[in-house]
Amino acid sequence: MTNSSIILTHMSMNITQMSASLNTFTHDKLVMIRKQTNIKNKKLALDFKPSMTALSRIMQTMIENGSECKTKLSLDANLNYARLVRHIVWLEKKGLVESKVEDNKINVVLTENGKTFASTISGISQ
Repeated sequence: MTNSSIILTHMSMNITQMSASLNTFTHDKLVMIRKQTNIKNKKLALDFKPSMTALSRIMQTMIENGSECKTKLSLDANLNYARLVRHIVWLEKKGLVESKVEDNKINVVLTENGKTFASTISGISQ
């Protein structure tokens, strides 16, 4: 066996190992995304009471901008990220929003009941 064939054999083995590693990474990432979008895995303090001001900002932003990731939604609604997440979990538990994977990002989307709630709450706050 020549040096060049030994090098090619090692390169081939490395490519195979890299491919297997990438497949494992992709699978692990998909499992993580499924866990993050599963409402059963989301926790909320029992004494949590949502702020009407925060709900109004979130709903108004979602009506205006549509589906967004939580980071962008917190910026657009001018809310602290942690506060926004607590409100999103509350809204998900009420069936007003849901998390969906779009373009490899987890976005928050209004449900049909959420659209009705959003139009009602934005009408009250104006």
